[in-house]
Amino acid sequence: MSSRIIRIDSEPYQPFLDRAELPQKVAAGYAEQLWLLREIASYGSSLIRRCVDDREGVDLLGAVVLLSLAKQVVAMVDGCEILLSQSGVLAAFLQARALLESSVSIDWILARDSDVRARAYYVGDLRNQLAWADGVIPGTAQYQRLEESRATIEGMNITAGTVAAIETEARAQRRRIQNHLRRPALAPTNAAYEQHKGKRHYDPPWHKVVGASSVREMARQVCRVAEYDYFYTVASQVMHGSSYRQHFRVLSGKAIASNVRAPEGIDTLLRIVIATTSHTYRSILHRYRPDEEPQYAKKYAEEWRGPFMSIRPPSVEFRRQ
Repeated sequence: MSSRIIRIDSEPYQPFLDRAELPQKVAAGYAEQLWLLREIASYGSSLIRRCVDDREGVDLLGAVVLLSLAKQVVAMVDGCEILLSQSGVLAAFLQARALLESSVSIDWILARDSDVRARAYYVGDLRNQLAWADGVIPGTAQYQRLEESRATIEGMNITAGTVAAIETEARAQRRRIQNHLRRPALAPTNAAYEQHKGKRHYDPPWHKVVGASSVREMARQVCRVAEYDYFYTVASQVMHGSSYRQHFRVLSGKAIASNVRAPEGIDTLLRIVIATTSHTYRSILHRYRPDEEPQYAKKYAEEWRGPFMSIRPPSVEFRRQ
């Protein structure tokens, strides 16, 4: 019997993972758009600062809208620029999905009952932190539910000293959060979560507690369901790995794999990211700095519109394995 020597190579297989040619082509072909992503991320960071400085700090609504969701938008634009500059188009769909959800959340919170909706967002995250703390404290129901799972997680060989330190911190965190949730301003929202949770072991999404059963329902209520149906669903398929179309196509009865760095879809991604971010900035300006809206419109028309309108599809074709 003949034997073969199998060489285990850690070098990237170029037809699957091109870290040289494709990033260079994207950097050259989309230089204006990559500049624009950097520009709008910079503008967003400055916009948040101006909104906060105007008020010498922010209330809970401002903290949720500006320091959480708007900052999330800026972070995702920044992440898209980093990924796209290296032709990481497929991975950038995840950032774009998160950006769209945050943008829709901002519009939905600001549409009406803003303080109530912001409080639901805030309390929801407090309860998430509480669930984590309960998960590492022996004797809690959450700890019992997770015990079997913990035992099967590879690599969870934590020393006894580390376990004790984690438990001590978790108990302290649990006390802080429980005391915080008992405050008159937060207790009714916390009770609403308990009511919606019922006998389930997990909380409902924050928006469900205050009137929207899903992200799509939030989008529908703020007249943005077309964006959701057009892009969010596709981006979710990428996130969950539930579509083969981003990875291979069947041509003449054969599966043809695409490169991990394939630029296909970059034009759609750029349009969605730039348009969604611009919409978000207009929403924030309208709420917090209306006097600045004409200046923003002028900046967009004179500096940003050109690169946005010149977005074109990529020319690089799928490569065979």
